[in-house]
Amino acid sequence: RLIKALPAIAKESAQYQSRFMGSFGPAGTVPNMSNDELERLNKVFQKHGFEFEEFVMQISVLMATYIVVDPVAFDNLLPREDSPEIKRILEDPAVAEEQKTALRQQIASMRKNKESLKAQFALTTNEHNEKIIKSMLKDVRRAIEAARAASQPARPTKPQKGK
Repeated sequence: RLIKALPAIAKESAQYQSRFMGSFGPAGTVPNMSNDELERLNKVFQKHGFEFEEFVMQISVLMATYIVVDPVAFDNLLPREDSPEIKRILEDPAVAEEQKTALRQQIASMRKNKESLKAQFALTTNEHNEKIIKSMLKDVRRAIEAARAASQPARPTKPQKGK
């Protein structure tokens, strides 16, 4: 159910992505979003049969297991300052400079400590989950790529000459 819903959830929640990624603070802090925004975001999850907490738990397990099963996946998923989604946040005038600085620092830290992070992900999964993800690896890859693509803003189309 999660794999099937992931691309749609990514598309429908894309407008909130910068709010989540741009609101780093002490561990466990809630993103800087209004109650109305949090309620709208929760409705996205509910539409697809999830409560927010359930979705977070399931996507965490899925991603941790995916990273363990497919070692290349982690390198592809690590955030980069030059990726479109991060560039969008870093260029957004509505995101405070201290949030942008925190985001840059977090990206640098993740890249510097990626082996340690991989080891932590390995501790959060088990053989049962790994077996399931291995059996569905193509579907998981497809869903994650579709979710990444769906969360990107539409690019403006160039007008055709003569029209």
